[in-house]
Amino acid sequence: MQYASDSMLYAIVPYVGAGPLKLGMTQADAYVILGEPELAMKDADGPVESVTLYWEGSGIQLIFDVKNDSLVSISFYSNIKNVELDGAIINWNKTKELYNYLVKSDCTAKEALGITVFFEKGISVDGFETNYINSKSLTVFAHGQFDPNDPVFKPLSVK
Repeated sequence: MQYASDSMLYAIVPYVGAGPLKLGMTQADAYVILGEPELAMKDADGPVESVTLYWEGSGIQLIFDVKNDSLVSISFYSNIKNVELDGAIINWNKTKELYNYLVKSDCTAKEALGITVFFEKGISVDGFETNYINSKSLTVFAHGQFDPNDPVFKPLSVK
């Protein structure tokens, strides 16, 4: 199946967005770019009431702050092939190399609950140290989504 997002390049700009998806945009803006999501879920129990929209076939998940109708995070999964970071397209089969590059290039990195957050790059990654292609994700987030001083975050233990 062909998705509208298949022809777009998602070049990540820290704390700004990825390609046409800009942090701070509204849900309506996202619908214009990506079409109707395959699934929408509301979370009223978290610290901020949010709506998560999924375009599973495209490998994209967006989270919006309900109060401000504002995009706060953009997640990409291994079934999307056109995500660019630092001028290179992400090869989901070689994320260990990318992870090592990120660790070396972002001294602000911290880890918690299985994810690594690169505060300088404005991204978090999950599963990048594994060979399991279906368990990998990269999230671009807005300022304030993570607090580097939160005690849940631990300094990155370089392996």
